[in-house]
Order: sequence, then structure tokens, then C-alpha cells
Amino acid sequence: MTFDAYLAVSGRTAVIHLSGELTDARVTALRALLGQAVRQPVDRLVLRLGELTSLAAGGVRCVALAQQELPQGTDLVLEGARDAVLSALRLGGVHAVAVPAAPPSPAPPAPPAPAPHSLHAIRR
Repeated sequence: MTFDAYLAVSGRTAVIHLSGELTDARVTALRALLGQAVRQPVDRLVLRLGELTSLAAGGVRCVALAQQELPQGTDLVLEGARDAVLSALRLGGVHAVAVPAAPPSPAPPAPPAPAPHSLHAIRR
């Protein structure tokens, strides 16, 4: 499986979206994005991890180091991380706000039932 990552900055929030398998061979791509994000004047760094299937130890170290470089008061948010990825980050010393993945869209509402006193004509 491949690994893909990109950074987007909107206002005072930087978002890094990660997908696929983050192996040690691909850690340099993550390191570069985290470096760019840390240099931005942001109050919040969000890591979107819902599509990340695995995280190598080198990736955990990159996130932990980036967290140390963030200015005091900057929030680090781990969004949608699978249990294994979240566990690896926490074991690696990353202390962040964990946000579950967005719940699936609700089903459309059922049509309203007829009023109990309505009359229905039946023709034969």
C-alpha cells in the first residue's frame, strides 16, 4: 500500500492529512510536512489519521518532536485515528486531544405516518 500526505493551512489551523501505510522509509515526507506546519503561526495542528492504516516508530518520533517544537498553547489534535495508531502515538509520548472519526451521515428521515384520525377512502 502507498503512503500519501499533504498539508493545508486555513486561518490559524494547520491540517495534515495522512493515508496509507507510513513506513520508516516514508518518514521524511511526514517530517517535512510537520516542519512546515510548526513554522506556521497557528493555534491548532490537526493530524487527520482516519485513512492511516499503520504508523512506523519513526513516524511516532516525528510527531513527538513536532509537538515539542510547537509554541506553548498550540493544540495538537489527532482526528479519526484507529486504535492501533492512537495507541502507538500515546506510547511514544504524544499527548494530544483525540477526536474520533466523524460519524456516518444519518439516514434520511422516514416519511411522516398518517394522523391517527385521518380517513382513507378505499375503492374497489
